[in-house]
Amino acid sequence: MTVTQAALAAQPAPNFDTDVFKKHVEIVAGAGGPKPRIVGSSIRVVDIVHWHEKQGQSVAEILARFPQLTAGDVHAALAYYWDNRDWFEWRIQDGANFAAEMQRRDPGPLAEKRARTARG
Repeated sequence: MTVTQAALAAQPAPNFDTDVFKKHVEIVAGAGGPKPRIVGSSIRVVDIVHWHEKQGQSVAEILARFPQLTAGDVHAALAYYWDNRDWFEWRIQDGANFAAEMQRRDPGPLAEKRARTARG
């Protein structure tokens, strides 16, 4: 048995009653409703979902960009997403709809300038 194996053997068995999500993911109150995020971080579960599921970044790429995260954090966030996928997808779509409506209501000065230029 190596020193590492001996050290591991001396540790107590993991407590399987511990809620893994609570170790990695917390729910904080925010404008527009609850926001799941990584414990002790401002990185939201939806951010990790976007990077991994929508942009195709690997867990290793996410960890390289955010060294304060652990692989457990990222995997817990993804597991939380998949356990609650419908809610997350609804929130993502709701946010996109809100942004589109705000853009429609107030396109901003650049769009107004382009419209004036197009009219001549």
